[in-house]
Amino acid sequence: MRTPCQDSAESDRPSGSSCLLLADHEDIEALATCHVLRSWMFPHLLQQRIHGPLVLSPTERIMELGYEETKYVLIVCTKGCFESESMIRWLIQAYHFAQHCRIFTIIADEEFHVQGATADFHNLACSPNVLSMVPETGSGDSNFSSSTYHAVIKALFTQIASRFSARYSSESTLKFKAAGYAQKLSELQSLRGLLSNRGLSRVFEDAINQIGSLQ
Repeated sequence: MRTPCQDSAESDRPSGSSCLLLADHEDIEALATCHVLRSWMFPHLLQQRIHGPLVLSPTERIMELGYEETKYVLIVCTKGCFESESMIRWLIQAYHFAQHCRIFTIIADEEFHVQGATADFHNLACSPNVLSMVPETGSGDSNFSSSTYHAVIKALFTQIASRFSARYSSESTLKFKAAGYAQKLSELQSLRGLLSNRGLSRVFEDAINQIGSLQ
């Protein structure tokens, strides 16, 4: 038998689709960027009937079993963000719900470096949090490994990457970009689709070459 509390909890859940903002919560600038994006994307998402954007806290999950829905995930990239414990956890979750997750990256830090070379990924794989949270080879019920983490990060940068810096851009420029992000959500492929692309490495290399010219 269902209880009034259960009905109330389910009625509070977003339905259809929602937009999430992920960032390294130890980076104040990354969090500030998330909240600026949240404010300026909200009216545009409202028009599209997309719930959010929501700034995910480190203890929150991207998605729960039994409540699968389309998730538009914006990752605010700052220096060292892919070594963050919460970001690693979120990307593992995104991988397991890859059919439902549509992700693109926003570069919010001039010091952020896209791991474009094999050596970069090796250094990332040797960072303490990645070593403790991501096995070298998949085991048990999970097939997520360091090579999977490598592939997921590659996939993130094959779709849309954009620079969004509250420190170096005017308010009008940032509002224009935020509106553009909201409009482009419908164009995103699922993470599963990106990972299944046999030409992922080539597409990734082309994307890396373009990132240097982003404004």
